[in-house]
Amino acid sequence: MTPNSIAFDHWIRNSFVEMNTELEFLYKKQPERIKVHLVGDRLKKSIKNEGREFIKKLLYEGNTDEGFDSAFDLLGNVGLYMASCRRHEITDPSRDSSSPLKEASGLAMNIGASIGVTPRFATAHLSTHNKAINGVYKSFTSLPAEKIFLDYNTKAILAYKRAGDALLKLHSLGISHPMCEELFEVTKESLEEVIKSNQILFDRLDVDDFFYCVRPYYKPYHVGFQVYRGANAGDFAGINVIDILLGLCLAKEPAYSQMLVDKFMYMMPEDQAILRDCMRRSSFMDEFLNTKNVNQSWYQKNLTLFLELCELHGDAAKQHHNQLVKKYIAAPSGALKESQLDNITASGPPLEILINSLEKLRDRRAAADRKDIPSRHHDIKILKKKLKDKESSLNTLKDDFILTEANYLLSHSVGRPLKETEKFFNNQFFMTWSNSLSEPWNDWLQSIEDFTLELSKLFNAKSTEFCPQVNLSSGLSKIILSLPDTQKSTRTVLMSEIDFPGMGFTLKKSLPEGSEVRFIPSNEDVTDLEVWKRYLTNDIDIVFISHAYSNTGQISPISDVINHSKSKNIISILDIAQSAGIVPIDLNILQPDFMIGSCVKWLCGGPGAAFLWVNSNRLPFCNPRDVGWFSHENPFEFDIHDFRYTDTALRFWGGTPSVAPYITATNSIKYFNQLGIIKVREHNQKLIKVVEESFDDEFVSPRNEAKRGGTMILNFKNYQEKILKSLSDHKISVDLRSQGIRVSPHIYSDEDDMHQLIDVIKSTKF
Repeated sequence: MTPNSIAFDHWIRNSFVEMNTELEFLYKKQPERIKVHLVGDRLKKSIKNEGREFIKKLLYEGNTDEGFDSAFDLLGNVGLYMASCRRHEITDPSRDSSSPLKEASGLAMNIGASIGVTPRFATAHLSTHNKAINGVYKSFTSLPAEKIFLDYNTKAILAYKRAGDALLKLHSLGISHPMCEELFEVTKESLEEVIKSNQILFDRLDVDDFFYCVRPYYKPYHVGFQVYRGANAGDFAGINVIDILLGLCLAKEPAYSQMLVDKFMYMMPEDQAILRDCMRRSSFMDEFLNTKNVNQSWYQKNLTLFLELCELHGDAAKQHHNQLVKKYIAAPSGALKESQLDNITASGPPLEILINSLEKLRDRRAAADRKDIPSRHHDIKILKKKLKDKESSLNTLKDDFILTEANYLLSHSVGRPLKETEKFFNNQFFMTWSNSLSEPWNDWLQSIEDFTLELSKLFNAKSTEFCPQVNLSSGLSKIILSLPDTQKSTRTVLMSEIDFPGMGFTLKKSLPEGSEVRFIPSNEDVTDLEVWKRYLTNDIDIVFISHAYSNTGQISPISDVINHSKSKNIISILDIAQSAGIVPIDLNILQPDFMIGSCVKWLCGGPGAAFLWVNSNRLPFCNPRDVGWFSHENPFEFDIHDFRYTDTALRFWGGTPSVAPYITATNSIKYFNQLGIIKVREHNQKLIKVVEESFDDEFVSPRNEAKRGGTMILNFKNYQEKILKSLSDHKISVDLRSQGIRVSPHIYSDEDDMHQLIDVIKSTKF
């Protein structure tokens, strides 16, 4: 950079920002923030004249031939100056036939022509090509809203670029290439990052500050006689590369082609070249549609990932339109008078036309079922039908988990970790922590929201009804202590004698003195509703129901027990420690009063990620005693004299939370949500059936599938210890409880694993 370029850049980064910021504060004080005319004239004059003096020197200096990057950077600075003049109505295309900023126009056109780009500032100047000095990058203002916008806009753009690059690399290799899965995974992670970045942006960005203080800098302005539309976040190739290569948008479709034509002049030269090349390529969707060998494992695996990518790309498009466009543009525009709507659209066309075109673009990307625009909705349906039933491909899922040489059959205790969990954890926890410019709590708390969201999908309930807990005992204790009058009067609780002992300990210590924990004897059949009815007498206040019993392999008739309890005004607490992830549970249908569970077993989420669920009908009447600042309606209010319970289940949360276990668990819950618990159970029961058919009295779990969970119990009496040792010698992992040997096959188990178990047992016994 020449001395003149350096001096101009220094002004852009300092005085220019300060003056723009001061003007925004002045506008904010006005009764109508949109009116900027005759406000801050001294500052406006300073911006215009100071910038003009720098630009005159640069124009006189001429082309110094310092390369594309230097010239592009200088063009950006000139463009920022001209955009600022437009924002402050120093210039206005509606009244000017050409730009009054003659020197700036001349310099912009000279630079633009010499390097082959449109002579105005581009989104790239404030995102991908915005060099930071001493940790500070260029911006129009120092307002927090602009920083949030630039930070997360840049993150999303870079993520889109990574996704587009991965798809371009794959296109040269083909969908059957061994690298397809890896490149699709890169694309998937990148699109998930887009959605996450955008969500953080939409959660943190103030609507009014964006609409009145950030967006006005992106309005169209004159360069010479030509009016160029304002910079747009879509002015890069990445998102369109994804559109075209996935096949969700067709380059040959006139409306979409017109959009690309309009975009080309605002793109970087390399992006133009990438997109032109991409437009001539076939799409992955067409390749999957035209493939004949649909039963091949590579096809099934890669098609599954491809369909996930299509869904993610559509979700990002819907998120952008339904939140950014509607919330930050359409809604505040609707509050303006008709006379104030002139030129309100930063990117060019009138607002109504813009929103209509963006809706159509959203629905193309989402493959919506629309007749008025080309959509791949029907083709997506065809591809989904080409997927083999997941049960038939479950054996391929071994590769998704970290497995040792052991035949692991202990999922009732601890599930095996997913291979991608470590990477997911590092990205969501350590990378967030290490890369954060300030404390990372906002990102970490978003991860907690992700956790409760995945739970809501798993159990068909509202995310606001879930609260993270460190373990089931803690959750149960908090529930008991929150119930109205629990500490003022004695209570009688019913549970089974074969329940996990820790639950009994917790109940006895949480209930007021004089209360009674009454047990269904261990010899009773807890799978029989009539047994429950006999013990659910009129003096029972609370019933504790385990969905699945770890010692017996039984499952209780929870729906019937819950309904019967309701009829007698008995509070129901459901324990799903042994059923979550292996037996489908629909809370919308079941409607217990409370539920506790964890992710360490069948959900493969590791220890420390438990949860409680509170029926929304019960929630307003729950007043937890074990509270902390995260139980507060506004944790960051910091008023020691005013505590108000939050209106969600998070009132049960407490003090500063651990986040690491929930990040770990979120990844695995998401995995099982996508797989489907029905399929997991079908596979589990199929494998149990293989063992059941091989033994008689030794199989002591219920033979009726409807009465058993995911665990089978085998009892060999006098041979027990000998068989356990033999199984251990053959690296078959099981354990022993009072009723017998516990065996729990999961989706990473297969029939070969079951036959090995059977063979070792029979060779030992006989």
